[in-house]
Amino acid sequence: MHNTYFAPNLDVVVNNPGINMTGKDTHTMDEAFFDWLINKSQERLPQHHRRMMLKQKSGVFIHVSLVGALRPKLKIAYYCATKAVIIAISKSIAIEYALYVHSVMIVPSMGNTGMMQLNLGPGVEATPENIAPMLTNIPARAILTSNIKTDWPTDGSRVRAIRCRVHGGLPRE
Repeated sequence: MHNTYFAPNLDVVVNNPGINMTGKDTHTMDEAFFDWLINKSQERLPQHHRRMMLKQKSGVFIHVSLVGALRPKLKIAYYCATKAVIIAISKSIAIEYALYVHSVMIVPSMGNTGMMQLNLGPGVEATPENIAPMLTNIPARAILTSNIKTDWPTDGSRVRAIRCRVHGGLPRE
């Protein structure tokens, strides 16, 4: 977390762990890559965020998973499994810290981002014909169609802390 202003209170932490993984047959995945994938996707939320929210008796964790956690795709079985773990973590945090800290889950589907091109592979144009196989098990209403541009990297685990005071902050229960 660089270039972040640390205010006295922490209201929201966005947990978006993981990598962008292109298709790889499960049986060809070597043990070192498997270990790296699991470790990178499951990097823990920093303990100090939880302690800070409990001390101030308020806060929200927003966990970002992937529709593949609920509807797995071919050639990314272990990647989908790592995203399912994020859902379980979100639910567990929601129960464990329910008195003061909220835990919510976002499960996005396919969007027209740079990650789509990475999944298509080098030299493959993002045409409707080439994209169609990627969308076969995603409900049409769940597909994002806008061009979303961000400066966020497409790999590496990221925890973003957002410190804000809006109308006195988040309500305390």
